[in-house]
Amino acid sequence: MYHPDRYPLRAVFFDLDGTLVDSREDVLEAFHHAFGRLDMETPPPERLQELIGIRLEDCFIPFLGADEEACRKAARHFRQYYQKHFIDHTRPFSGIPRALRELSARYPLGIASMKKGRYARELVRACGWLSTFNRVIGSEEGYPAKPDPTMLQALCRTFEFPPEHVVYVGDTQVDLETARAASIRYFHAGWGYGRLAPDPGETLGEVLQQPSDLIRIFVDDLKQPEQD
Repeated sequence: MYHPDRYPLRAVFFDLDGTLVDSREDVLEAFHHAFGRLDMETPPPERLQELIGIRLEDCFIPFLGADEEACRKAARHFRQYYQKHFIDHTRPFSGIPRALRELSARYPLGIASMKKGRYARELVRACGWLSTFNRVIGSEEGYPAKPDPTMLQALCRTFEFPPEHVVYVGDTQVDLETARAASIRYFHAGWGYGRLAPDPGETLGEVLQQPSDLIRIFVDDLKQPEQD
């Protein structure tokens, strides 16, 4: 596990939705479209918001049950809408652009997102972050869904850093479980959509209250490691 007193920080990895960008409105509109195509009433926004960041088909299980075909159909309706509207209203959270500028001047940065890779990279481009992130990995590109650790492990291989020298910043319990499975220290974006279990375990480094905490912890409180 990463520990600042023992392992110099070498890279910072991020989730995307609910961590770096506020995609709530576009995601909720896609859910509304999907449930409308199924002739169902759209569940309350606060209930749907809790599902952002998990595998899309699984998002529909609480409302459609374990009918896999029905969940796949709902997910198809969602994607048909979302692929045309996924950056209509999605924007970086306030304070994130500055935090990323500070961090990228010191560390390689990566993204491991449950968004499809092409959407994640297009969103990164729209935010002006193409030169900020060294690699962006999305789901459904040969990578299992979180909390499987494969995406984070792939980022570690990309940068050739072991898990104890990196951290993962996310906003859901699934993100924490993904970091735990990869033996990576987790920092929770408290401004995001998700909530942690009452006992998050020792994987949790800190709950961040605002994006400026990223600068406080990883820039102000840590000296840049000397290069070999």
